[in-house]
Amino acid sequence: MKFGNTSKEKTGASLPAKEHLLWYDKPPGKEFNQALPIGNGRLGGMFYGNFGRKVFCAERFLINEESVWFRNATEDRHNPDSIENLPKVRELLLAGKIAEAEDLAKISMCSAAREQSPYQPLAELHLNWSAGCIPDAVDNYRRWLNLETGIAGSAWTVDGEDYLVEVFASLADDVIYKRFSTTHPNGISFYANLARRPFQGKVGKVADDGVYMEGATGPDGVAYATVVRAKAKGGQVGNTGAHIVVAGASEVLLVIAGRTDYSGDRPLETCLADAERAMAQEYAEVRAVHAEDFAEVFHRFKLDLKAEDKSFLPTDKRLQAVGEGERDKGLIELYFNLGRYLLLSSSRQCRLPANLQGIWNESFTPPWESKYTININLQMNYWLVDLCNLSECGDVFLDFVDRARPNGRIAAEKMYKCRGFMIHHNLDAFSDTGVCGEGINNNIWPMGGAWLALQCWDRFLYNQDITLLKDRIWPIMKEAVEFFLDYLYETEGGELLSGPSVSPENIYILPSGEKGSLCMAPTMDSQILRGLFNAVLKAASVLDIADSFVDAVRAAEVKLPPTEIGSSGQILEWREEYLEEDPGHRHMSHLFGLYPGYEITAQRTPELWKAAAVTISQRLVHGGGHTGWSKAWMLCFYARLKDGNSVIKHFYELLSHSTVPNLFSNCPPFQIDGNFGATAAVPEMLIQSHTGILELLPALPDEWPDGSITGLHARGGFEVDLEWEIGILRRVTIKALVNNLCKIHYSANTFDRMMDAGTVIELDGALQPIPDSTTPKRQ
Repeated sequence: MKFGNTSKEKTGASLPAKEHLLWYDKPPGKEFNQALPIGNGRLGGMFYGNFGRKVFCAERFLINEESVWFRNATEDRHNPDSIENLPKVRELLLAGKIAEAEDLAKISMCSAAREQSPYQPLAELHLNWSAGCIPDAVDNYRRWLNLETGIAGSAWTVDGEDYLVEVFASLADDVIYKRFSTTHPNGISFYANLARRPFQGKVGKVADDGVYMEGATGPDGVAYATVVRAKAKGGQVGNTGAHIVVAGASEVLLVIAGRTDYSGDRPLETCLADAERAMAQEYAEVRAVHAEDFAEVFHRFKLDLKAEDKSFLPTDKRLQAVGEGERDKGLIELYFNLGRYLLLSSSRQCRLPANLQGIWNESFTPPWESKYTININLQMNYWLVDLCNLSECGDVFLDFVDRARPNGRIAAEKMYKCRGFMIHHNLDAFSDTGVCGEGINNNIWPMGGAWLALQCWDRFLYNQDITLLKDRIWPIMKEAVEFFLDYLYETEGGELLSGPSVSPENIYILPSGEKGSLCMAPTMDSQILRGLFNAVLKAASVLDIADSFVDAVRAAEVKLPPTEIGSSGQILEWREEYLEEDPGHRHMSHLFGLYPGYEITAQRTPELWKAAAVTISQRLVHGGGHTGWSKAWMLCFYARLKDGNSVIKHFYELLSHSTVPNLFSNCPPFQIDGNFGATAAVPEMLIQSHTGILELLPALPDEWPDGSITGLHARGGFEVDLEWEIGILRRVTIKALVNNLCKIHYSANTFDRMMDAGTVIELDGALQPIPDSTTPKRQ
């Protein structure tokens, strides 16, 4: 693909390859949903790539830093009246007095300050081309995002002279580099300033080539700073007022640094040091280091669906064509690779996990505060991490859960008089575990900590790191379970019920016509607890722990209510069969046991497995899966049901109805969980390992007759490469990352072998070893 007449010789930068490229032939204007994301985990930005003068600036570059969170005042939001009123709420629920129970819960359990802190932008860099450099029109305009190098750019031609802009967030230097170049000997003249409207911080000059901004996000919020410095070839660089001024250059490099005091940094001082260090670097060198580092991680994993090459079309045109009914499995492949790119760009070597918008947010009051909703959304962000060979991007998830435990202990003690730790349905950057919001249909839900702990266990299943299990994961799991051993309500019949709780965000209708959300032991709660209790027992076996705690877990596990099937063959969402106010509800919480849980499988629970399919069909008939993230969850469900054709059908619906031009998932509005959830569904179609057996090509769709995938990770500590033709497995390569028994199933064929760490076995489609394929180590 040729972007104008720009060439490496003229501009000093090579052009992106087409295979992993989002590209467009027009600028986005002010549209966030058309801008392109870059990030190094901690520091990110949205590249617009405009030219000319647009309203208040020619080019807006949004700067985000993971820890820029507003905070009004530090306070303990846990309601101490909860302990006294908890038994009363339970009595009312068990007596069927739902409205009274909800009223009492709302005043006695919800927090005085209802909402948590919002995530906010750090700043915007506004750039205006100087008089005489504003083109009336340009030729050959292109802008792009290269997923394999993490570099975004734009290029255009004016009067035969080529212009190129590149931008990326360097992990090595922990700054953003933005470079302008042109074949015109003195064609770059602009002035640039930092803005944070309407919450502008203090601004000023840095040396004779830069500007800074510093401030705070609230009385007890984080202190922040950002610094921008410039250097040029040809022409001049200076600063006037709070503007960087560039005149008559052929090349300009901007260095953008951003910090807060969230991790103890002195923001402005640290930014100045970051920028000073980066200014001493040569652009070609830092670009090469960044591209090589990013590509090394990105290329660990490769999906090849043998798709028709449609990269000659701009990405938004391809998306539009799919919306009009065209099939484009190459766009699915691109969307999948974007999901890996986004996780790599928002979760690597950082302090906070990807929030509802990853790290890319333009609003000071973003939807749902852009925080960490843990009744599915944060967990969905990390479903792909180990499966897609990005395990280091999951470290921040484990750290975040660990840091929430102290406040979770306060919640457990102060609100429920229980041991252990618990979290309700939201967290923020400050590990606030109090009840969030006023919506009784979501906020009084005690399962957040349990689900997070169970997902930490899944990390162990992939990496088999016993030290990690013992030192980090086991303490989280144990404390999460200790809370429920104290908290669960035992009925006269001996069942252990969670509650008061909700089936997240859904509303049931009683036979009397009364509506409610609060209940005892919704199906999802019991599925999560069954999964967590079972995981604790398995972990105890691995760690050789046998004590009274383990005995108590074993005794409690069998008292949890089972998952039940209703009158129309569906899985019940509550302990009783109720009508729903919204039968097409976006949450399908009662299918947790199908995905991401392991309770519902074709082999162990065939009746529930069939009932899960009925449940999904009933939701879809009434419009279910209508948000980006819920459609992504639907893809994962169908993958687990081994229905690859339904995955593809709904993937196209996701692209058609819940995807915006830059391929961000649209809830609406933008929520990144849809990107991550859909990405996780793709490898789930090609390998499943949640039953302890590596099942190959379990949900291969008809639309993917030929293909290959490399670098896939499976539970048990295995790396897997697959090749298939005309819908049939031709070759599988298994590398053992640890010593473990490898069990494989494909079609009617099975393979079992104990493998030592580092050994590689290659099998044919019948799962027979290919001669001389076992080697000590794969290079």
